[in-house]
Amino acid sequence: MPAIHHRRDRGGRGPRASHQERQVISLEGGGVIRFRPDGSRLEVFASGTRNHLDVPMDEQDRIFVRDNTDDGDGWNTRFIYIVKDGFYGYPWAFTKHPKEVLPMIHDFGGGSPCQGWVYCDDGLPERYRGRVFHCEWGQGKIWAVKVEPDGAGFKYVDQIAFVDPSGTGVKDFRPYSIRPTADGRGFWITDWAFSGWSQKKVAGRIYKVTYVKDDVKPAPRGQEGQTMEGLVQALSHAAHGERLRIQRLIESKLTTDEDRAAFSQVGRGRVCRSGDPCDGEKALAVDRSRPTVGQTVERDPRGRGTYARRYTKARFRIRTLPCGHRPPACWASCFAKAEPRERMLMPKSPKRWSRH
Repeated sequence: MPAIHHRRDRGGRGPRASHQERQVISLEGGGVIRFRPDGSRLEVFASGTRNHLDVPMDEQDRIFVRDNTDDGDGWNTRFIYIVKDGFYGYPWAFTKHPKEVLPMIHDFGGGSPCQGWVYCDDGLPERYRGRVFHCEWGQGKIWAVKVEPDGAGFKYVDQIAFVDPSGTGVKDFRPYSIRPTADGRGFWITDWAFSGWSQKKVAGRIYKVTYVKDDVKPAPRGQEGQTMEGLVQALSHAAHGERLRIQRLIESKLTTDEDRAAFSQVGRGRVCRSGDPCDGEKALAVDRSRPTVGQTVERDPRGRGTYARRYTKARFRIRTLPCGHRPPACWASCFAKAEPRERMLMPKSPKRWSRH
């Protein structure tokens, strides 16, 4: 069983020790660890899984994994929604204390799932959007799973075969990883091309799978311009990957007080998702009360709040409600109408916002 035991001490040791920081984590078995790009704030995010090979995240940073089996001892291929501090029961609690572990979404039986991706782009037909794609090495297919909200979690709806080489003449298709193309029209797929391992065999293939029909027209990329207003408007792009690119571009431009002032003015006059006018500061307003943490909010064109935590070079914090506006202007109506997973990310009262 794999394990991670890590201790990191910084401060007073060498030229890079610019601040004191001590990090100690311990993870027995499978799970998810989280840390910042510079290696700081290392923590165990979740535990109790066995051997999932990726952490696919949707546009709200929610994680859906397809965990590997334990080779016949009761832990099948499990489709799991990973939450902060979640414990999922492996290696023994899922049989001895099943009521003390978080449930899976679906049991797929046998298999050998590898890497995955949540498709949040606009270049494929609607039936693929929002699905969780996973490479099934053991079955030689790529599956796309649909889930829908169920309380504070999710429930399984169905899965469709996105890539199935049956009848094509392709032999020994063993997909391992999948990543989207830049235009959102398909995926890059790596193929192990061999049904074994630890052998002296030269194999491996790379495929580009592209949707070629003209019935889907993805929104244009790279036309946001250079003005702050144009950049913020581009955050409503239908493709999640494009919104992230714009978000990083905005962050790179916030280097002066004038830039940040212009940024905070964008969005005035918008109407809340609930239909109520907002008289407070609008979306993307700068709050310097917590200068060491950065949080940006993406605008979801379908009307749902979309969250993505990011550090910024300007080292400021942005706070908004799911509608895109800042409390307390429309906090009550937004909180009442938000979905459970949105309420979980919101402070429980406008007074607690400054401490959230």
